[in-house]
Amino acid sequence: MPSVVRYVSDGPYRTYQYGPYTIEFRHTANRDLSRLNPVAATVVQALKALGKDGVTEEKLDIISSRLDNSQIDKLASETHNATSWLMEAVRKMQRKRAQNA
Repeated sequence: MPSVVRYVSDGPYRTYQYGPYTIEFRHTANRDLSRLNPVAATVVQALKALGKDGVTEEKLDIISSRLDNSQIDKLASETHNATSWLMEAVRKMQRKRAQNA
């Protein structure tokens, strides 16, 4: 069964074949990686992978269910300069968490 493994880096896009596996390196701006804690960086990359139109309430619920309140708050503070749709997705997770508390 073929498998694709994707990594985000500040280097160029590259794709390698290793047997049945495809390894992809996807470029992202260094500012998107270096200023975020590991949890926030993972969430931001997941949201970017979904894309603006792919981020649904259900997917935000799934992501936020794996984070505690402090992680969501830190994510919100670290993404205050992100693109507007990404900031809004994080705010939705934060508001929903506050409503359920």
